[in-house]
Amino acid sequence: MTKGERQKGKRNGEEITCVNTKFGKVGIPICYEIHFPEVARVMCLDNPVLLINIIGTGMYHNLQFEQWTSLAKARAIENEVYVIGCSHFAGEIPLAYVFEPSGRCALLKQNEYGGFIAEIDQGKSVEKVINYYDDRLPNLFSRLAE
Repeated sequence: MTKGERQKGKRNGEEITCVNTKFGKVGIPICYEIHFPEVARVMCLDNPVLLINIIGTGMYHNLQFEQWTSLAKARAIENEVYVIGCSHFAGEIPLAYVFEPSGRCALLKQNEYGGFIAEIDQGKSVEKVINYYDDRLPNLFSRLAE
């Protein structure tokens, strides 16, 4: 949670999980959570078919847009899972994106309004071509929990 959200009295959730859908498990990093690789990784331990980044507002400037989409692409690559995201327009820069598990951009919309369609091949999220997961060394990650 952001400092501003905490100041407004909002609290963190109890756990990080995926939701079951008729398409398979889906992880939903909310807004700013896409900035933390640990959130996506914990969700991806459940082998979701995709992560949906629901962004609470638009981007405030182009640098933020570039950072946000770069981080979403990184989450797709490091977890070999589709990462899709969108924001609403509230006087800022609206966006929508889809990154394939390889990191290839399948959709990127900025300053456009309306609905967008992108095909998602769930098999690509299951396939794990490189399988970064197997190369992790969790025994060296204890400092992350400090």
